[in-house]
Amino acid sequence: MIKSYGQTIDKKYFSELNIINEDNVSKKIFIKAKTGFADSYITSNHMENLAHAFKAQGFSFELVKFSNFNKI
Repeated sequence: MIKSYGQTIDKKYFSELNIINEDNVSKKIFIKAKTGFADSYITSNHMENLAHAFKAQGFSFELVKFSNFNKI
């Protein structure tokens, strides 16, 4: 992803994704963005790219929707 998008995008968006859960049986990783903006940006621009990156490692993924509900 760094080669495709550069260090700035990788550091700001991809590196800050949190792994919520990893299901080794189904080979699926659940990730979540740290902010609503990052969630929206990734959803709008990089879902297909992330799918390819995870698939190359033998996994699928799900981006868990960001919510401010628990931060109020």
